Amino acid sequence: MLQLQPGIFLEKLGPAHYGQIQEFDCGHVETNEFLHESAAIYAEENLGKTYLISNGEGTIFGFITLTMGVLKMKDADLALNLGDLDKPGQLPALRIARLGTSASKQGKGYGSLALEAAANIFRLLQGEVGTRYIVLDAVPERVAWYAKRGFKSVFSDLAGRTTIPMYFRPPK
Repeated sequence: MLQLQPGIFLEKLGPAHYGQIQEFDCGHVETNEFLHESAAIYAEENLGKTYLISNGEGTIFGFITLTMGVLKMKDADLALNLGDLDKPGQLPALRIARLGTSASKQGKGYGSLALEAAANIFRLLQGEVGTRYIVLDAVPERVAWYAKRGFKSVFSDLAGRTTIPMYFRPPK
């Protein structure tokens, strides 16, 4: 357990948390279902690791699930913006597979704390494996929230998309 702030901790999801996660509700059905039904399986099968933001005593304020991924360089404008034209068609990345904040804690900085934790894990990974970006697929109503935190959309035209691929390159 890692203390993020006084009274706020980051813990990797494990069997001791399986009962606690059933109480979590972020107000988004798919995100809740992932945490309640799939996060433990992802951890056991090594498909993704979920980190809980909590009070350290069983109350979960939020969570983030991380996997490895890629940033696809299909879009020439994206490549020009990144300065990676000489790089392969896909660049290694840490993927945020899911992020949720308890409905009662939304707007209080817990999502931003989860992103900070992901950036710290990213920096640790950079010392061990090749990775350059943090990527995610945002639902359209969350694009502005991620953009305020430094993420950029892969595409300039977002019309008709159910999710928006976004990327962020954390400072060293």
